[in-house]
Amino acid sequence: MTDQDRPRVIQMNDDSNLYYSYCHTERPTGADLEDMVDIFARQNIDTLTQCVHCRWQAFYDSRVVEIAGDLTPEAVKPWEHVHYWQWLTCLQRLIAEGNDPPKVLAEACHRRKMRFLPSFRLNDQHGMHPHEGQYGSFRRDHPEWIAAGKAMDYGVPEVREHILSVAAELAERYDIDGIDLDFVRWPIFFKDDQVKSNTPLMTELVRQIRSILDKAGAKRNRRMLLSARVPLNVGTGRTINTNATDRDLECLGIGLDVPAWIRDQLIDVVMPMHFFYTTWDTMIANLDEWRGLTDGTPCGLYPTIHSMAWNDYGPPYISAQSYRGAAHSYYQSGADGIALYNLWSGNKVGWGAVRDMGSPIALGSKPRRYHCHLDELEVVSQGAQAEFELHLPEDPSAPQLSASLNFTAVNLTLEHVLEVDLNGKPVDMNTARKSRRLPEGNHPGSGNPHLPYFHRVEIPLAGTAAIAGRNVLSVKLVKINDQIPSKDTIEVGRIEVLVEPTTS
Repeated sequence: MTDQDRPRVIQMNDDSNLYYSYCHTERPTGADLEDMVDIFARQNIDTLTQCVHCRWQAFYDSRVVEIAGDLTPEAVKPWEHVHYWQWLTCLQRLIAEGNDPPKVLAEACHRRKMRFLPSFRLNDQHGMHPHEGQYGSFRRDHPEWIAAGKAMDYGVPEVREHILSVAAELAERYDIDGIDLDFVRWPIFFKDDQVKSNTPLMTELVRQIRSILDKAGAKRNRRMLLSARVPLNVGTGRTINTNATDRDLECLGIGLDVPAWIRDQLIDVVMPMHFFYTTWDTMIANLDEWRGLTDGTPCGLYPTIHSMAWNDYGPPYISAQSYRGAAHSYYQSGADGIALYNLWSGNKVGWGAVRDMGSPIALGSKPRRYHCHLDELEVVSQGAQAEFELHLPEDPSAPQLSASLNFTAVNLTLEHVLEVDLNGKPVDMNTARKSRRLPEGNHPGSGNPHLPYFHRVEIPLAGTAAIAGRNVLSVKLVKINDQIPSKDTIEVGRIEVLVEPTTS
């Protein structure tokens, strides 16, 4: 895939979001789907992936596997969630009226010169109990094929055949531009003791899907794309237990030999990502390894942006500048484009930056924020210090840039004395901006005025030892406020660097 042919911004929609975010009635029409594609096109998104296979059911008019939509009282009652009933009602009505979602979405995308790739969640574990409609009969009827939890075992031939039958049907019946494989919801594919021995089976499955797409592409006289959403870490091949946390997940450790997929030109797009939220600093720390795999190959590298934090911080702490910073950092670190995951138009803060995400020039011309340690506050006692690693994708002292580093310190007052250094060199606190409480006086992301008092410490980076790449911020509590001796600690975290282009 040449640079000219590459997507720039890839939007992922899950199986339900289409219906409860963009179809505002139980009686949607094809026009509702068109309107959604219009929203994306206006934001310069050039590729849409819509989940059409989830929980081992089809979210389209399939002739080879079970279609989602069990609305019997037994299926719906345990949920008591009207939105479940609503999105399945929408799906059924669209199919009945001839508006099969992948057909309508592909046509709508092509009219706007966008690509459309139906997406598969390879092992989604939604569905609380076997009798619920979300569970699906394929998983319900074959408990012996479970690897762990509700995840199916890809070591079972019938499991792989199910996926291949759906891939073949979509490639043959619909005017699609490829297939998107979501290996992150959820990343369990084999029993723990069979990961290494079964890893070649997953590679063969990807190879067979590539073959299906090549066959369909030959009829259309174009290459059809195969994209893969995978855990952030490539890994070394150590087996990862099925209870591993998101940060511990490694592709090779769960049976995904992504290096082989790239080397053998099986996939055209790789999208490393965390499971739930954007951790841009961890992402760019890993991008060199991914860039080493994709350089010199046709495979494009598309790191992922979704909500900035699991706690979903809002303005003023998280802004459109935060999302621009994540996208800009990815491009600066060698990305070919940006993948969006669960970042929908309802996220007004994040959506405000999407239009710029396809253009490194546009991103570089606007203010941007680089966050880290969003959900972590470290307790610092008097005489002690805390260290924080911060990756910067650009030189904060570069000409025509103004940059400052900010951090939150809970229980910090103006009477406290701090020592701060960057990369082992002291910061002159006399030149730092005075600590101040945020104007709304609340903890970031909260409307509760009674949460702990805090300040934001603001340090201009001009003349400091801050560099592009890995930085270490050290914060030492030298002296507490003697008037409140019971508060002999502060809590430090929520670090950010604000970079603003200047006209001088």
